[in-house]
Amino acid sequence: LCILTEIATNTGALEASRRLLDSVRKKAASQPDKGLLLRAISAAIVAALQQHRIGDAADLAAEGVALARALGDREEEAAMLQRQAVTATWQRDFDLARRRFADAAGAFDAIGHLRGMSHAQTNQAVLALRLGLLDEAQSLGERAIVVAERTGERRPLVVAFVNLSLVRILRGDPIGAKRLALQGLKVARAVGFPLFEGAALANLGNAERALGDFDVGLRHIKEGLRIREELLSPTDVLDDHCDLAL
Repeated sequence: LCILTEIATNTGALEASRRLLDSVRKKAASQPDKGLLLRAISAAIVAALQQHRIGDAADLAAEGVALARALGDREEEAAMLQRQAVTATWQRDFDLARRRFADAAGAFDAIGHLRGMSHAQTNQAVLALRLGLLDEAQSLGERAIVVAERTGERRPLVVAFVNLSLVRILRGDPIGAKRLALQGLKVARAVGFPLFEGAALANLGNAERALGDFDVGLRHIKEGLRIREELLSPTDVLDDHCDLAL
């Protein structure tokens, strides 16, 4: 049933996913292994977010945190804390979101789960950027790079470079922004990460515009926009069109 719940979620059969989760809950009530229920709740949170049922996702994440703590599953507790942070962000409860991302990062760090800590810190940095907390975003981005270099994971490294590049743009440092965007672009292309290849190109183009390299900047922004339009909805590339207009 847990596997069916995950399949239903991943294939977009979200009503079936909800029905299957209800079945899992009923079956799990009489089973000694409640870890299966945690797994199903994780899939259901994804389904709820896809349907934009944010309240349901928040309730499921809270249920998941409580269950993980009851089971003593510290890794799943950390993961559920991060999901709580995501749902709080959607609900625009940014204070709670910041606390939960920090809690998740701390929980992952406590069990030596560097990859989880890296992801939580990256999400913290993105939220800090959205809120204009540039000192916090820069500090978190720099820490994410250190962790990514320790784990050898290159995708989080790309995300950190791109985020720090944006921090530099917002601080009025186009030279630093260009350097970080080029670093992010190089790694994104090496690992085949087109979404952040496009983001790196956008930052690069903005930095070049600020430095007066208009022809090169325009070319890079158009290239990044072409990539991102293939991957994102029209509303998600509005900032790219604004960059292009400038």
